[in-house]
Amino acid sequence: MLLLGLAAFFFGLLADYIGWVVWLAVVAGDPLFLLEFFFPFDILYYINLVAQEGAWTLSGSTPTGAILYVVWLIEAFIVIGGTTYLTVTALSKTPFCEDSDTWADKKSILGIFNPLTNTLQFKNAVVQGSFTPFNELKPSNANDNHYTLLEVYECVDCKNFFVLNVDDVTIKINNKGRAEAKTKPIVSNLIVTPTALSSLRKLSEPKFEALAA
Repeated sequence: MLLLGLAAFFFGLLADYIGWVVWLAVVAGDPLFLLEFFFPFDILYYINLVAQEGAWTLSGSTPTGAILYVVWLIEAFIVIGGTTYLTVTALSKTPFCEDSDTWADKKSILGIFNPLTNTLQFKNAVVQGSFTPFNELKPSNANDNHYTLLEVYECVDCKNFFVLNVDDVTIKINNKGRAEAKTKPIVSNLIVTPTALSSLRKLSEPKFEALAA
């Protein structure tokens, strides 16, 4: 995840730098200025010149120097920080299949069940390798405002890599009258075998085979 964050940071930084090069080329009115992309120290020099003169005027005032640099730093933080945050957030739950060397990004819902009576006990048992607690799950439906959600990520290349997530979901109505889901992870990134997954899929059916302890 650290490497993913660093990669996202780098591409965010690159996007901000490209934005500067393009903007300076537009200001210069010369498309050939885009070649300055390969000379970052020259770009820094031009940015300093712009900071001395000002880039825009607002209400008759033209910010220069330190004030303008602060504005640019805020813009850079939004671009670079936003890119890093969104990338890490989007992929933090997506497992990576080492065998296929690809992201296991096919997600499906195994079922929606009544809330767990003891989430800590359930988690401890599952982490220790016991699937017995799953047999206690009772099917619910998405119309309930509190339920346990089972979802699985699958590698579509090898079709033999499955990762299970168990979440506690609470639906609340905000002050605008809209439903908001608050998700609390119970078990995350649990690798399961195809046999165990097949049994888990049957949990939402009226009758299902008990999972092995």
